Amino acid sequence: MSSLLVDKVLRVPAHKKMDFFRLWVDFLRPYHDLTQRESDLLICLLRCRHQLMKDISNEDFLDSILFTEKIKKQIHKEMGITDKNFNVLISRLKEKKLIIDGKINRRFIPNLKDDAKEFQILILFEFMDE
Repeated sequence: MSSLLVDKVLRVPAHKKMDFFRLWVDFLRPYHDLTQRESDLLICLLRCRHQLMKDISNEDFLDSILFTEKIKKQIHKEMGITDKNFNVLISRLKEKKLIIDGKINRRFIPNLKDDAKEFQILILFEFMDE
């Protein structure tokens, strides 16, 4: 692998930090193949997790709080879904490996700091010999 040089910079405006999670999940669409409703649930979970991170630094404890009844009810209300619909969507996220062992798959959690003014991601295209 050669030294890293930035060839192109693409700026994506996000008017509110919370819009970021929708952009993040949409950006990762080729890696998760979620329906719109499943994406909406993942976005809600990521938003809640990010909010909880302000007060909880322990990752395991944070993940356990994320799936409590209180948070589930908050998501039900935000998404306008029933408990049954929520459980079906959670099952689908588990089937698609977005939730593993009761936690959001770390590959899909952005490392977004609360005071961040921007989020950067590096994409490397490794060209394979034919």
